[in-house]
Formats: sequence, structure tokens, C-alpha cells
Amino acid sequence: MAGVGKSTVAARVARELCLPMVDIDAAVARTAGASVQQIFAERGESAFRRLETDSLCHTLNSEDSTVIATGGGAVCAIENREALAASAVVVWLRSSAEVLIDRLQRSATRRPLLDGDLSANVQRLLREREDRYQEAADIIVDVEHEDVAEVSTMVIEKLRLLHDLNGAD
Repeated sequence: MAGVGKSTVAARVARELCLPMVDIDAAVARTAGASVQQIFAERGESAFRRLETDSLCHTLNSEDSTVIATGGGAVCAIENREALAASAVVVWLRSSAEVLIDRLQRSATRRPLLDGDLSANVQRLLREREDRYQEAADIIVDVEHEDVAEVSTMVIEKLRLLHDLNGAD
């Protein structure tokens, strides 16, 4: 979900694990030669979602382990959820609408799906997406009252625990 810290946390986790990191929104923008906001405005959300799926699947098909920051809506497409389930550990950074609204009000980044009534749009998107996030998540980390360092540490600890449990046959 927008404002939860996906890109920031992913970058820190990647750095701490010495892995490459791909931000799917940034990859889409590079591929399209336009910002996410421009893609939404000029081509529409469906065009953005197609580019997002292409970028995500391309990244997941890489041979290398990579930390990926998806956009908040990536898990809405069944194709993306299936691709993630087949080849990734999905971490859901979970937060309440109130905390997200506060963070987003302080953010300079414009998010097309949140234009207009920020509070209503955040609450609507959370209602629409929460089941998908739950379905896709292998790991859930609550980020309400934690800073980036604490969230990153929790993600790494949960990844290591999951790896240890899966590796202990």
C-alpha cells in the first residue's frame, strides 16, 4: 500500500543482505520513458498494470536472488500473485489507514490512485486490497510504530527464520 515504506525498506534489506534491489515502479518508468504519474495520466491504469506485470515477471525470472519492491496494487492481478507465489517470498508491510494517511499527507510524492479525498481513497484501497495482501503474504510485518531500521531488521529476521524452517528437512 502506498506510504507503507516498501521502496525504502526494500533498499535497506537489499543492502544488508548484499543483494540487488529492483523497484518495480522505477523499472516501469524506465521502460516506458515516463513517470508513473505520466503513464496513468496519458495511458491509463490498465496500461500501467500491463507494464507492471511485465516488469515483475521479468525480474522474477532472473536467475539472481533480488529484493523487489512492488507497487501497492501489484498483488491485485492474479498473474502477479501466481508469479510471486511460484518464485518469491512475499513480505506484506502492514499498516493502518490512519498511519498511512498521516505519512501520505507529509509526502511530496503524488500517487494517482490517491488523488482527491486522500482519507477516503486510502480506506477504499485498503478494503479492496487487504484480502489480496493476506493471500499473497508469506511474511507479515506490522510497521505502525517502527522506523525503517526496525522494520528492515524484522523483515530480515523473519526471512531467516522462514529460510531455516524451509531448509530444515
